[in-house]
Amino acid sequence: SVAEFEVFPFISRLFSKDYKYVLEDLKIIEDPTSGINRIGLLTLLYNKFYEASKVMGLPWDKDIESRTGVSYFHAKPIWTNCKFKHESCLTAMRIIQDTESGIKQGRYSEIQSVSACIVSILTLK
Repeated sequence: SVAEFEVFPFISRLFSKDYKYVLEDLKIIEDPTSGINRIGLLTLLYNKFYEASKVMGLPWDKDIESRTGVSYFHAKPIWTNCKFKHESCLTAMRIIQDTESGIKQGRYSEIQSVSACIVSILTLK
């Protein structure tokens, strides 16, 4: 039986670089029988790194929403938990875009490339 995969806790763990849990979840993501929507996961990751790139690119300020367009409710946990520098958030977005377009164009196999994408992101500073 396949362990349960929860996408939002996974994304939070990836952002805080909780290697142990991310690597455990990677086993589920790599399981062809897991039923995970990997393209959907990439989209959610991209959107989260997009928000993080805006938040992490500026000094923290309670006025963050008017400066970034990211609500305080979303910005505060990013600022508190994100272990990626601003530049790394931008790099992660490029890695995700390349992975997604490669899958859609048939250049990459879905399971291996999504797994490689996540591992590549984990290595960023």
